[in-house]
Amino acid sequence: MVLLLYPSFGKAQTKQAVIEGNIRNYEKGKDTTDVIEIFSSVFVNDGFSVNAVVDADGSFKLSFPLFRLQDVTLQYKQNSLKLLAGPGSNLKLEFNNLSGPIIFKGDFADLNREVLAYERAKKDF
Repeated sequence: MVLLLYPSFGKAQTKQAVIEGNIRNYEKGKDTTDVIEIFSSVFVNDGFSVNAVVDADGSFKLSFPLFRLQDVTLQYKQNSLKLLAGPGSNLKLEFNNLSGPIIFKGDFADLNREVLAYERAKKDF
């Protein structure tokens, strides 16, 4: 009976999640290319890693397939940030560096603000 009511049950649809943003006060080095990376644990969704070059204006865009809400890690230089993303979601970030203030906009913005506050409080404890 349940399968008749929910015919797509068990058939997860994979959609692209997008995390894009801008690094304020970004200064591109003459001979360097900065890369920002998003990855998930190998224990979740078989793991994945996606890289993007940070543009000269400090903007970046990462797109990766998801079939359910999951946590991912954003890595930039020596800092990392846990985020939540879902299929078809679009999250926008603005920051100077990942250890300072971060502005979240778009899908799951409020949830990601709460995750950030929790992660930072956990480090301070």
